[in-house]
Amino acid sequence: MRTIFMPAKILSLLMLSVFHHFIITDWRCVFGQHSSFTFLF
Repeated sequence: MRTIFMPAKILSLLMLSVFHHFIITDWRCVFGQHSSFTFLF
């Protein structure tokens, strides 16, 4: 069960990090000057 669960967890973490990265870059494009605002994300 653990061998099946681990790759799924890694994949979900990878997808989450990629999704979070795109959100951060998108917010930085919108709020470029407000570094304190982007720091929250």
